[in-house]
Amino acid sequence: MGLAAANYAIKSMTTSPLPYAGHRYLQLELLGSSNTALTDIIGVRFKSDACPQGMVFQGFASGGYTTIDFLTRHWDAGALFRALGFHAAVLHLGANDAGRGITAETYKVHTEQLITMLRAWMNDPAFPIVLMSDPFRAGWPPTIQEEFNRFAGAHFAIALADPNVLVINSRRLMDDRGWKEARPDRIAEVLLDNVHYTPQGAIELAGAEITTLLGP
Repeated sequence: MGLAAANYAIKSMTTSPLPYAGHRYLQLELLGSSNTALTDIIGVRFKSDACPQGMVFQGFASGGYTTIDFLTRHWDAGALFRALGFHAAVLHLGANDAGRGITAETYKVHTEQLITMLRAWMNDPAFPIVLMSDPFRAGWPPTIQEEFNRFAGAHFAIALADPNVLVINSRRLMDDRGWKEARPDRIAEVLLDNVHYTPQGAIELAGAEITTLLGP
């Protein structure tokens, strides 16, 4: 029942606790049930019954992606997304949309459509969504920068109308830390080429967002 077959299904399950039998470390071998009907193993996740606290993040980012890329390229990915058993989705987009000339109004519409698609995948109209706005980018003409400045407001408008959407204003978070046009010295530290993050920039951004989301 491999994914290359004309008819396939995506399945997931949780097994009973693994038999450690007194050993601290084990190797796990995962196999399909037939050599004539191959199975593609998409992934394995381990959970500790003794200490189940914590969070698991699965990234679906791809270079240069916009909201419309997700909408048009992955509309039929619901079975896979649902099988992974997520409790919420974080949408951290915006800079690429702005760079392609997308207005704040259109970005808002695309984001709402993406939220609707994710909830349809999960068969859950109240599936929680976290929106995180991209921080400042350098080198854009004034017209694009003006629209990008309004993207955080688009997120806010979506959250006002939807109690199951949470907004983290990363643009404001990083502006307060000097990530802005008026601080070219800081921009050189956090942006590699006016668009992509330096390692320091990525660490600073992730730290600020997770602290805001979960608390210190």
